[in-house]
Amino acid sequence: MVHGEEGLALLMAVDEIGLSMLHGAAAYGDVGIAQVLLDAGVSALYMLTTACGQSCLRLAAFKGHLEVVMALIDFSAGRGDRRLLMLLDEIGTSCLCVAAEEGKVDIVNALANAGWNFCCLLTKTEPAVFMLLPRREMCRFSKHS
Repeated sequence: MVHGEEGLALLMAVDEIGLSMLHGAAAYGDVGIAQVLLDAGVSALYMLTTACGQSCLRLAAFKGHLEVVMALIDFSAGRGDRRLLMLLDEIGTSCLCVAAEEGKVDIVNALANAGWNFCCLLTKTEPAVFMLLPRREMCRFSKHS
């Protein structure tokens, strides 16, 4: 457990482009560290985005780290806060778009089951990205679609 304000400040630190320890844990798929950080009281980091708009959930989805994605979804749901699922990067790409583009079927399913709002794709993303999703719709039923 983190003790004192200095310890918490250290865990909350970000680098020059906005990457935090939670972003690092998400990018490398370390669900243990991600969970420790969330449990230690650095919950503000789960909504933090980098200079180019990447959330920890987007990084985990892009890299295919299902356990981290599930931990972040569960943490967000436990707070009654669904904003994490809706964050878009600087070009309007969501964690769901990234997972679909990368062929991460399990993550697409996890995000869809968490109640990700497909309508968010209409805000900024290019039509080509949006058109990818109907072809991926069968992901819910089979990894071999």
